[in-house]
Amino acid sequence: MKVLLLIRSLNVGGAERQAVNLALQLKKTGHDIIVVSCIGDGVFGEDLLEAGVRLERLRRASYLEIPSSFMRFLAIWRSEKPDVIQGFMPLANIMIGLGALFAGRKGCAWGVRASNMKFSDYSFLSRVSNSIEVWLSRIPPLIVSNSEAGKKYAIELGMPEDKISVVPNGLDTSRFRFDRQQREALREEWGIEKRQILVSQISRIDPMKGVETFLNVAQMVLEKEGNVSFAWVGEGGAAFEASARKRAEDLGVGDRINWIGMRRDMPGVYSAVDIVLLCSDYGEGFPNVLGEAMLCGRICVATDVGDSRLVVGDDRNIFEAGDFVGISDRIIEIIKAGEYIGDLACKGRRESVATRFSVRDLLERSVACWRKNL
Repeated sequence: MKVLLLIRSLNVGGAERQAVNLALQLKKTGHDIIVVSCIGDGVFGEDLLEAGVRLERLRRASYLEIPSSFMRFLAIWRSEKPDVIQGFMPLANIMIGLGALFAGRKGCAWGVRASNMKFSDYSFLSRVSNSIEVWLSRIPPLIVSNSEAGKKYAIELGMPEDKISVVPNGLDTSRFRFDRQQREALREEWGIEKRQILVSQISRIDPMKGVETFLNVAQMVLEKEGNVSFAWVGEGGAAFEASARKRAEDLGVGDRINWIGMRRDMPGVYSAVDIVLLCSDYGEGFPNVLGEAMLCGRICVATDVGDSRLVVGDDRNIFEAGDFVGISDRIIEIIKAGEYIGDLACKGRRESVATRFSVRDLLERSVACWRKNL
């Protein structure tokens, strides 16, 4: 089977990682795979090239270059004649939808990755692209959502229900596992004492990620527990990140939160943390961070956004968006009961994810979905 995957970029992100995971699995199992990135190699391009995956770059540097990038994409599509052309996220979906008017609808599939978006927090162009995406959604024969929440949201937006199938994300179980050596090295780098409990959110610093909730949780927990440190691993737009740090200062926890920035050594990052938070207010589909953290044996506490409840699998650790009091109380409970430690519990969390959401599962479910619907 010849498969073309189209994505806006190959920089750090959940959708980007899933596109790469799928491409690598397709390549490994003998499929002819081409990845087309609108904006260069990004962070993950090297992973594809090392595995022998063909990577085409449209090199769109500005919105003015969208027409020429689209024409190059259309030329690749017509030349390669893929059996399946799968998009990831709105820009790719729109390009496939428009391209199908010229190259035909056969084999076209979209990828829906989010749920319950709040577009008022984003640019005018984001709102416009959402409207265009919904308008074009009757063109592709198949729309693949990575979550049940995403499917429900797509239907609410007006996308055709009969075209939407759910294929959950797949996580690399061989890569994501607890590493004690990396844990000790990173905690030393970050200035975390050996017996100190580290609570961290691992995501980009973005309006959807519940920054205010995270900071309120930090304030409440730190008032009651002295042997705790908080960290945020990830980065965001300069202005929004600066406002988040300022808010931390206003709440009196600025010197108790370690802003780590972006990291690529994610198994080590998860291993260094004791409790992983995901305080998102909206927008999540299938939150990779929760599954990856659990593969490393970490306990996760999250808001009930997207398919977080499904991934975590423990209702005690799921709270309504914005419920910083409930999240804080649960973190303190976990600390006092020592639930974040113990080999048996860590193994159980790992197996819970590994048996449901492996990269092999992603490959098999994707191929089965394409064959059934295309």
